[in-house]
Parts: sequence; C-alpha cells; structure tokens
Amino acid sequence: MEQAVFELIDRHQSFEALLKEASDEVDCAETNIQASQEMPSLAKATASCQKSLNLSIDACLSCIRVKSHISGTPITTVAALECAKQLCHLLQEVPHTKSDEKKRNTQCLIEVLRSLASQQLLNRTLFIQQLSSKVEALPLELLWQLHSCSAVSLDSYLECSLARPAVLQNFGENLSAFCLRADGSDEESVKIKRGVLEVLLRCGYSKSEEGYDIDQRLATACQDILDRIVLDLLKVQNQTSDSAPSDHVAKLFEMIRCNPSIDKDAISRFSKRQLQSLLSGCSNCEVTTAITKQHDHWTYTKAPSSHTKMFIQLLLTVHEKQICSVLQEVLESKKINWQLTLILVSVFCVCFRQGAALIKGLVANLLRESLESFRPLLLHAAFLLARQAAAEGSCDFPSYTQWFKDQFGTASGPHLTSSKAFTFFMEFLNSLVPHEPVHCLKAHVQHPPYTTSKSRDVLLDYVALAKTRLADFKESWQTSDIAGASTSGKAQTGNQSAMEAVEIAVTHYEKTGRIQDRVLQASIFRRPYYIGQFLPALLTPRMLPDIPDSKMKFIEALKRDEKVPLPMYNKYTEACATELAAILEGVSSEDMNEMVTAPIDRLQDCLDSLPQNVIKESTQASHYADVSGYISLISRRVSAVLEDLNILPADMHSTEGASTILLDIGSGSSIEPTIMQVTDMLLGCFCKTHMVTAKDGLSCAALVECFTSMLATQGALHLPLYHRLFTLICHQGKTLAEDHIKSLASLLLHMNALGERLPPVKLQTHSTHGQKQQQDGEPDQMSLLNLVSKNLQLHTGDAMKLTLKFCDAVFTYASDLPESRQSQVIPQVLKQKCSYLRPRLDPAYRPEFALASRQSTCFSPSSSQTTVSVDRSTEGATKLLSSQDQMTFKEWLRQELRVHLCQDCLNQTQRKKYHHWALYSLYLPQHRQPSSPENTRTAYKRVSTDILHALLDRYAEPAVTTSECCPHEAKPCQSCGCSSSCQEILQLLQELLSVWSPAMPHSTPPIASDCPWLLAEFGARLEKLSKAGTGSEVDQKLELAVGLEVSNQIMLSHSLPPYLLLTDNLHNPPKPPGLNPLIDYVNVQLREHAQEEFGILSYEIVAVILQGVLQLFTHTVQTEPTRLNNVAAIVDRLLQECPIFTLSVLSHWEMLNPVIGQLNATSSNQPRLLASLNQLHKLVHSICRTDSQTCYMSPDRIQANTCIIVVVSSMLQLVQRTDSFEDLANFEVKLYQKLGETFKKDDIRRSLFEYHVAQSAWLMITCPTHTSRIEAHCQAAGLVLKEQPHCLMDCTGLTMLRRDVLQKSVTSLYSVVCFRILDSYFCLGVQQQATNDHQLFATIVQLYTSLVHLHCQANQPITALPGQETTGGHQLLDLKFIHSSLSMVQKIIVRSSRQTLASVNATISAGTDPELRNMITQKLKNG
Repeated sequence: MEQAVFELIDRHQSFEALLKEASDEVDCAETNIQASQEMPSLAKATASCQKSLNLSIDACLSCIRVKSHISGTPITTVAALECAKQLCHLLQEVPHTKSDEKKRNTQCLIEVLRSLASQQLLNRTLFIQQLSSKVEALPLELLWQLHSCSAVSLDSYLECSLARPAVLQNFGENLSAFCLRADGSDEESVKIKRGVLEVLLRCGYSKSEEGYDIDQRLATACQDILDRIVLDLLKVQNQTSDSAPSDHVAKLFEMIRCNPSIDKDAISRFSKRQLQSLLSGCSNCEVTTAITKQHDHWTYTKAPSSHTKMFIQLLLTVHEKQICSVLQEVLESKKINWQLTLILVSVFCVCFRQGAALIKGLVANLLRESLESFRPLLLHAAFLLARQAAAEGSCDFPSYTQWFKDQFGTASGPHLTSSKAFTFFMEFLNSLVPHEPVHCLKAHVQHPPYTTSKSRDVLLDYVALAKTRLADFKESWQTSDIAGASTSGKAQTGNQSAMEAVEIAVTHYEKTGRIQDRVLQASIFRRPYYIGQFLPALLTPRMLPDIPDSKMKFIEALKRDEKVPLPMYNKYTEACATELAAILEGVSSEDMNEMVTAPIDRLQDCLDSLPQNVIKESTQASHYADVSGYISLISRRVSAVLEDLNILPADMHSTEGASTILLDIGSGSSIEPTIMQVTDMLLGCFCKTHMVTAKDGLSCAALVECFTSMLATQGALHLPLYHRLFTLICHQGKTLAEDHIKSLASLLLHMNALGERLPPVKLQTHSTHGQKQQQDGEPDQMSLLNLVSKNLQLHTGDAMKLTLKFCDAVFTYASDLPESRQSQVIPQVLKQKCSYLRPRLDPAYRPEFALASRQSTCFSPSSSQTTVSVDRSTEGATKLLSSQDQMTFKEWLRQELRVHLCQDCLNQTQRKKYHHWALYSLYLPQHRQPSSPENTRTAYKRVSTDILHALLDRYAEPAVTTSECCPHEAKPCQSCGCSSSCQEILQLLQELLSVWSPAMPHSTPPIASDCPWLLAEFGARLEKLSKAGTGSEVDQKLELAVGLEVSNQIMLSHSLPPYLLLTDNLHNPPKPPGLNPLIDYVNVQLREHAQEEFGILSYEIVAVILQGVLQLFTHTVQTEPTRLNNVAAIVDRLLQECPIFTLSVLSHWEMLNPVIGQLNATSSNQPRLLASLNQLHKLVHSICRTDSQTCYMSPDRIQANTCIIVVVSSMLQLVQRTDSFEDLANFEVKLYQKLGETFKKDDIRRSLFEYHVAQSAWLMITCPTHTSRIEAHCQAAGLVLKEQPHCLMDCTGLTMLRRDVLQKSVTSLYSVVCFRILDSYFCLGVQQQATNDHQLFATIVQLYTSLVHLHCQANQPITALPGQETTGGHQLLDLKFIHSSLSMVQKIIVRSSRQTLASVNATISAGTDPELRNMITQKLKNG
C-alpha cells in the first residue's frame, strides 16, 4: 500500500509546481540571510530556511528522475527539456509579472541547473538548442549565471549562435551597453563584465599551442564582438564634453590588462589588433588638416585625456618595438586616422622609455623609403611624426628645426642624394606651404635643403613662396625687433621677438611715464613692422584687470597719440570682452585659480602633488606611463615660468645647447635668482618624492628616469642645476641626511646614463689673483657625476663616510639600469674610492690577513678591533666592482699621505692594522708573482721604492689646497699636534727596509759599479727634474725645484738607515769604485743645494754620512775584520774626492765628536779610518788658538788640496769672531806663521786670495747689504794680489773651490770680484805688470770676457741664491761697472807691449769682446 501511494504521488508531481515552491524557499532564505547579518540571533532560522531550500531542490530533481523512469527517456534529456521549458516560460512572461518574483523563479531554476550539472545529469547541448530555438537573445546577466553554474558555457553559446548573426550582434550590443553601465556600478556587474571579456579574449585570441582548441569561426566572431565593443565605447566617449570626459575605453583596456586569468600573449594580440583598428579607423581628417591641428590640439598635454589614457593602457601590453611595427604598417596603408595616430605618437614619446628613440628610427625609415620609392603619403607620415615627436620636447628627439637641418640642411644629409629625389622633395614642400604653421616655414627658410647649383632655382622658388606665406601671417622669417631685444644670441621667432620688444616698451613706460623713442621711431620709419608685428603682439586679447595695469596705460597712451589705428583698437577691446565671456562661461573654480595664479605658484602646486601621485600609482603596471605624464605636466609648468621670465629654453640638440657648462662655484650669485629658485623647487620636490617612495619600499626607477629626461630638455636650468648639485654633494654633503644623499646620488647616476643628451661640465676655480683658471690635471670636460666623484674628498673621517654613503647609493640604484650599462655609467674614480673606503672603514671587508714570507713581524686584524659604523650595500658593489677597480699602490699611498689624522675615523692602532693589511695582504702579493724568495725580495724593494717616491712627492708639494689643508693649518711635513701621516707611512718604509735590505744573502757580492738603492732613486728623481724645458724663467723654477727636492731627500734620509747612502747591504760593503754615486751626489747636488754657510754642508747630512760609515765599520768589525781595509779605503776616497765634505766635517767637529770618537776608537791592529782628517783638525785647531805654538804635518799626509782646505777651514773659523780689514790682515800673518813650516808661502797666498775672492762673491749673493764685509775681503785679496799677482790666474782656472766646493752661482761672480779688486789702489802695480806679463794680461782679458758673458746671460740683477728673496737696490752687475772694467782693460792694452799682445791665443781672442779684439789687432798692426 505504501509503495503504491508513493508511485501515485510520483506520477502526479508537477515540476513547475515544485519549482514555484522552491522559489518561495529562495525568498525566505534571502530574507533570513539579510536579517541574520543585522541580528546574529536569527542564524538558526537562516540555517533552517536553507535546509528547506535544499529539500525543495532535491524534490525537483526527484521529479525529473521519476519522469525519466516513467517515460524511459534518459534523465539528462528530461532535465534539459524541462529546464529549457521553464526558462523560456520565465523569459516570455507578460510584462506585468513582478520583477522580484521573476528573479526568484530564475534563481531557483539556476540552483536546480547547478545541482544537475554537478551530478552530470544535464544534456548541455540539448539545453542550448532548446533555448536558442525558442528565445532570440538571452539577457547578458542570465547568460553569465548559466555560465557560472556550468549549465551553459558562454563559449558554447556563442559557438551555437554562429549561424545566427543577429544573435551575435544583439549579444555585442548588450555587452557594450552593459560595459557602459558597469563602469561605475556594483562589484557583481564588474565581475560579470570581467568574466565575459575573459571568455571573449580566450576564444578570440588564444592559440592552439597555448592549450586551447578554438574554432576559427568562433575566434573571428569573438574578435568582431570585441572590436564592436571598443568602437561603441569610443563613439560614446567622443560624444562626451571636454568638461566631463569619460574613460570607457581606457577602463575596458585596463580591466583586460589587469586580469591575471588571461594569457599575456592573448592580451598582446588583442592590443595590437585594437591598435591597428583605432589607427586605421574611419576619420574625416585629411593630411592637410593634421598638419594644421597637430601642434595646437593633438599633443600629449592638449589632446583629450580619455584618448591619452586609452593609449597608455593599450600600449602597456605591447612590446615597444612591436608598437613601431604596427605603426609602420598603418602608415603604409592608405586609410589612417591621423588624430589618433598622432596622439599615439605623443603618448609613446612621453610615457615610454624608448618611445622617442624608436619614433626617431621609424621616421628615418619612412624618409628613406619615401624618397627612394617617391611615395608622398610616406613622406607626409614622416614629417607628421617628426613634428609630433619634436613638439613633446623629448631629450631623445631633437627640435623640429634641428631635425630638418640634420636631415636635409647639410651636404652630409642621408636622403637627398639625387636630383630626382630633390625635385620630388621640393614639390612635396611646395604642396605643404598653404597649410604649414609658422615655425615650420621659418625652419625651412632658415635651414633650406642642401642642393647643388643645378637645382638652385627650384630651392629659391620654394624659399620665395615660403617667405610670401610668412608675410601673409605678418611674420618675419628672421629675428627683428625695435627695442634692443634678443640680446641672448639665440634664434627667436618674429612673435617671440615682438613680445620681448613689447615687454621692454611697457617696462620703460612704467618707469618713466613716457613712450619709448624707439617705439615712436618705428611707428614712422618702420611702419610695416610696427603695424604687422609690434601692435598685434601688444594688442593680444586677454582678460583685462579691474584696475588698469602698465600695459593698459601704455596702450591708452599710444591711442591718445594716435599711434594705434582705431579699427585695430576697437577689434582689440571686442576681443578682450569676448575672451572674458569665453573664460567665464562654464569655467570651474580650479581653472579660475589657475588663470589668476602666477606661473611659479602653479609650478609649486604641481610639485606638491607629485609625491602623492607617484605613490598612489606605484603598484600599477602603468606606473612608468603615469609618472611620465605627471613629469610632463611639471615640464610644461617649468616652461611657463621660463617664458614668463622671457627666457627661452635652450635647444639640447643645437650647438649652443650641447656646449660645455662652465661651472664656476665662486660666481654662483650671477645666476638669475628666479631660475635658481625653480631649480631648488625641482630638486626639493624630487628628493622628497624619492625619499617617500623609497621609504615605502617602492621602486624609484620610473621617477628618476622621467625626471632626468625632463631636466635634459630644460637647457636654461642646466647651469643652476649643475651648480646646485655640485655644491650640495661636494660642499654641503656633511650636513645632508642619508636619504637626501641617496636621492641626489640616484639623480646624478641617471643623468650620467643619459650620456650626450646632457652637456658636459668643466670646473673653474679662482686663483689667488682673482683670475679664473682651470684646475691642473683636469680634462677639458666630463660628466657631472664624474666631476662630483673626483671632488669627493677623502682627507677626513667625515669626508670618507660621506663619500662611502654616496658610493653605496650609486651602486644601489645602478641596479635600476640595464645590466649591460651598469658598470659603464659608474665613473672609474668612484669605483676606486669605493674599493679604497670599504676595507679601510670596516675590517669585515678585508680578506684574511697573512703573508707567508713575512718572518718575524706579522700583523693580523684582532677580533676585538673596533669597527667603524658605516652602512653597506654589498650586493650592488660586489656585482660591479672587480680587482681592476682597486687603487694602485702608488694611488693608495698618495691618498693615505693626505689623510688628516687629527680627524681620521680610525685611531692609531686601527690605522696601523689597516696599513699592514693593505701592504702585506693586498699589494705585496701583487708584486711577488710567482712566489719565490727572489721575487719576494724584489717585491719588497719595489714597494719600498714606491713609498720613497710617494713621501718625496708629498714633501715636494709647494702648497696644499683648501680641501687638503689640515684643520690645524699645518703643512704636509709639519706637526699639527697629531701624528703625521707621513710619519706613519715612513714607519712602513723603515719596516720594509729592515726586512729586505739586511736579509740579502752574504754570498751575493755587489758589482763594483752598482749604485746604492737610495742614491739611485734620488738620482732618478733629480734626472727627471733636469729634463724640464729651457729658458731663464724655466731654469730658475727648475733650480728651485731641484733645491727643494734635494732638501727633501736630505730630510728623508735622516729617518732611514744611514748605511743606505753607502750600500744596500751591510754584509757587502762597497769597493772604492762603488762609492762614485755618493761622491757625485755630494759634489754636485749637495754642493749646489745643501750649503748652509760658505763651503759648508748642513750638520744633518754630514752626520748621516758619518753614521753610515760608522754602521759599516761596526758591522765589519763584528763580522769580517779582515775587510776593514776596504772600509778605510772608502773613507779615504770620500775625504779625498769630496773636499766640501772634509770642510764640513772640520767645521762641525765639535757636534760630530761622538761619531768621530767611535770611528777613532780602534785597536792597534786595526786601520785608523780618520787619521788624515785628525791631522787636518789638529792643524786647523792650532791655527785658531791664541798661543804662538806652530804646528807640523808630515809630508806623506800632505796632498794637493791640503793647503787650501786648511786655509779655508781656518779662515772660516777665524772670521766668525770678526772680519774687519785689520783683523783679516792679522789672520793672514798668523797663517803665515803657523803654516810656514808645512806649506809653501806662495801656496798659502794663492789659497788666501781665492778664499777672499770666493767669500766676497758669496757675500754679494747672500748678504749684498753687508758692503763693509765685502770691501774688507776685497782689500785683503788686493794686498795678497799685490804681493803675488799671479794669484789672479787661479780665478780663471779649475781650482778645488771652484770645482768641488762652491756653487756655480758663486764662482760665476769671480770676474766681478776680481775687477773690483783690480780697480783698488792696491792693484795699480798689478795693472802695470800686466802690460809686460803675457800670462797676467791673458788672465785679465779672460776675466773681462767672463764678465761680459755674465752680463749678457743675466736678465735681472744677481742679488740672491735661488729661493731667497731679492733685495732691491743692490745690483751687482750693471752697464756702468761693465764700462769701467772695459776702460781698465783698454788702458792695459794701450800700455802693453807688442810681445804681450801677441801672446793672447786664438781661443781667448775669439771669445772676448769684439771691441777689444779689434783694438788688439790694430795695436799689433801698428806696431
């Protein structure tokens, strides 16, 4: 019975009734869900209603199963038929049916279909066929619901509708309407729109290899539907007003681009198709119209924002090169929408990195193809694209004038290579003349196409036509003004010149209340210009202020004087009223504020909004395009400010725009204050935006790249920009925050990446005389980043930290650049400084410190070493730095020697450890490859040589710059209360010498001619200095430089082992021939540059040499006593061949006594090293005593120079007490008495005479004001000469004093002193004796010859040694003295015998004065 009852119920169930019952449950469930959200206590009721709904749906499914069972029809077929029937019934219900009820029924049926589909109980194909046969078009929302519940997929529905175009058309129209509604509607509508578009994109643009097997007919249908949607939205978009623009197409493209479920390649194919469709779409715009409108209506800033946004979203999904390919395909077709094409070009140039460069290449291709195939359409396209790109002011595309000049205005132009091509091109230009804008006509006239003489007439015809057209515009093809405007030298248009003239005239009227005379003259004598350009520029319509301004008053003054035609004035007033009405009609408050706000205030407002705009769009894929758009607006604002200041932006691609920036830090005040204000505003805004963006962890690449590109186009800002950036980093860097430094470093890096698009810079400084001069050693020009990198200082700890922060920032932001360019953009000097600073400031960057060959002394960084706190960006630096970027050892030494230790960030211990690491772990291993004992010694020696030269170079620097000055104002070799950097580097040299010099094997004896290492390096430096140029001024500077070098060498030798002057190795003392370098050094360099008194070297150098001898002697006594004779031979040769050294030892005997005492303390079986020197000292000492005891010296000890050495040494000690004439005479008597038994009296006299002559010459140079002392020595010499006239001959010979003791500057004055002596009354007898003594006569003639040569060679009076200040008023050699000496010689010649005159040899006669030579010859002839 029970079973029968259930079968009865099943047979009489109605699917429609069950469905209606379920729809009521749907209403109940929705109501309770909304209520439970407001009242959580109703959650149980909601669950109960949902359970009832599920039961109702199960009942519907059970009914379908029963019908299938009873009829024997498959359940999938029954389900499809029943559901299709009910759905068609719902769609065909009468209109008065309530929409809510219809919605509930539909929703219930969708749930049933969902359940059937999930259980695989629905025949989808039959269901679609039933729907299509009974319903013409399904609503879009219903289609999406069927698609979502897997009942009817959207692509299946479209595929079934391929045979019914009306259905597809209706579907497209519905989707277009839905897209318009869904732009601002709820999330559900947006979801439907996104889902439908996804299906259409997948079906229309997917490839089989991407996993989709799409019917080609379906793909074509989907593509057509998408095309229709885009065109419908674009049509609606174009119909909206400019005051309320709509972005329907841009939003559609953005939704497709941002959908992650759609394959990127499919999106790219869709975008390229839409790009082709838009650019080749229907347009009524002809080429001539495009030429007229493109500059004023279709640039990036003037085109509708809906169009620019549309192209930005569209181009973001296509590769940049593919964009150019599509553009070229469109341009080669005959159907072109010029408005959209040119707007696309603007968007591409402004918002995409390579846009302008690719357009430049495309234009070149179009030009080449058009002139080769003579296709006017391609030539039109090339010119339109070139003008459009030039109008955007990109740094990658030149101005139109420069572009036209580069392509056609020179003989090297690549296009007009034949007469046929030139004729075709000129016909093209002629056709454009009626439609050309003024600036293009001027460019063509000012830079006409290059042609040969054969085609000259064709060109002249065009130029005449263009000038006529310019005259129609009342424009001049060249600059013309009336007020002295255009003084900048830059090319201006007629309008610009006239506007500038108006500004000057108005300013003059405002100041004086009178009309400028030039304006009055122009109104009479230059009336065409006055009426055609000046008055139109003055009477430009504008919104007149309530209170008349200066311009209104000026116009009224001209009107009163009848200088303005009445029709023109009336037209001006009407135009002003019309302008005001047009401005006020429908204008927004924002636009009104912009009109009344100053340009610089508008710029400030735009800059203030940049940080928010950049951060807001930073997460979008269109970030670069959006940022580029903002920066383009800023660029327009900057140009407005410059135009307000009557400053024309420099053309970056002209010769003037690309010229070198002369950066003069001392004349920053000469920059226009407003321009500097604009520069500061831009830099401040950039740094703020960069810091905010970086703080949020976002990429700053787009911001920096767009900002630098904008700066490249603003030529008027280059000088203040370079000035401010250089000052901020190099002069004020210590006061900047770290984020600020990073911002500026990023900006400088990307500016450097622009290469030639930004001008190079040359730094100028002011000398002490106030004149500008270029820094020594600087190249002619370099990039700003290179200049900043070179001028970042490393002398103090703070400066090092600043430089390292800057380096880290540069390396960090270099990763934003293409990998192939990263290393090229960073200057080499910056890499070197970074490689130097990292290990110096932080031990963590130092590799393991070890040196295998280092024996006893090995320093390694301690684990407790204090680490200087610095920020590190290892990733970028490690990637871009290599071992080749390290400083060389010489560069490292040069830098370390310039560190101010009083402000170093390392203490002495840390610095010492760093120095040892750098020396033993970094540089020494580089010098000893391959590793071997011999290579190790050679490496030590080479490194020692580098340190030696670095120290001497540092000592030789005449004056340190301000940046290198110690804070305590100490010079390099002076102490400033802190440890000297030179001293610490010198300690390294001492340490190295202690390793390699004594450690050389004893079995390697030096070659006899070997030069000691130290003297070899000293000699090499002096030889290098001696190769300088010739000339008196150069020679004098060279003499000063050599003197300073010798002085520094002496000072350095005090701090080194003294034996290095004799030998490199104490184990191998030099043989006597090996002493030649030291002898030459003493007799040449020290003699000329190291005398502190007459014939005496400084105590320091004498002590060093003797200490070296003592070290050699002591070491020989301890190791090989048998070789002491060699040491004795060395000492004897040194004393014998270096008389100045012997004189110096005798003079400093008391101070040298400790060293001399050790050398004399030898045993009886050892040779006495200083035996002869001791005898000389005893002899001199006995002379200087007051007793009358005589002294004696054995003849075997007396040598050729012994007498002169004893006499000079004795006189030098005696004259220290007094040097009056009487005392000198007494000293001579004493010498005769003491030395009479040892030396011949004639030898004593000759030595005394030369001493007095030499001492007089010395005093003339060193103490020219001590005339009494000079006169006393001259008188003393005169008395000696009176007794022995032949002493005079020693003054022309090569005596010991002249050859080995005195400087050349002293001996060159012998002739001057001798003639002063001969002119005294003591020597009248000598003059008389010379008339009969041919040797004495020849000597006097030879002395006069030397006197004349000395006068001819001297360009100025000889009054001081090199390096000493000249004392004025003490000229030693003048014409008066020359004439007096000549007169004396002439008298001697007159009184001389013929035999005496004949004795003058040919050499002396040829070299003497011609007047004297003729006189002697005449006297000999006359007998």
